[in-house]
Amino acid sequence: MKNDLSVSARKLKEASTRLNNLTDKANKSIKMVEEFLSKSCSISTSSSTSLKIDPDGKALQRNKLIGADYFLEYRKVKNTYRLVTVSKQSNGVEMKGLELPIADCSRELKLAAITLLPGFLDKITSQISDQIDSSEIITESVYDAMCELTEQGE
Repeated sequence: MKNDLSVSARKLKEASTRLNNLTDKANKSIKMVEEFLSKSCSISTSSSTSLKIDPDGKALQRNKLIGADYFLEYRKVKNTYRLVTVSKQSNGVEMKGLELPIADCSRELKLAAITLLPGFLDKITSQISDQIDSSEIITESVYDAMCELTEQGE
């Protein structure tokens, strides 16, 4: 019995150390992604994706009780763009006051969110590409027309 307890305690200590290290690395990674988006890319485009957490819903018990789902979003929070979790009702209406930067979320949310980041960055890239495609031709046309008018007026 004593030996079984020692083995179990040692396994628990090893597992909790690994989980804590993983969570610390996730925190650093999230901050690096936020910095990359805001500083390296100068991105100020909001984006959102559903944040599904454990299929049993145990990590979401509080939100499920109030009939809400979590979403991962990149949005402005106090003058800075951040990766945040947002709670929305099943009809898509945001539940105000429940948004929270991923870095400040529970471990379950943080680890669920980090698994979505590669696809989420692809989604932001796609949004930017769509914005370029829809704006490029008209922007060039307006610019050329205004340059031509300016040259004629001189």
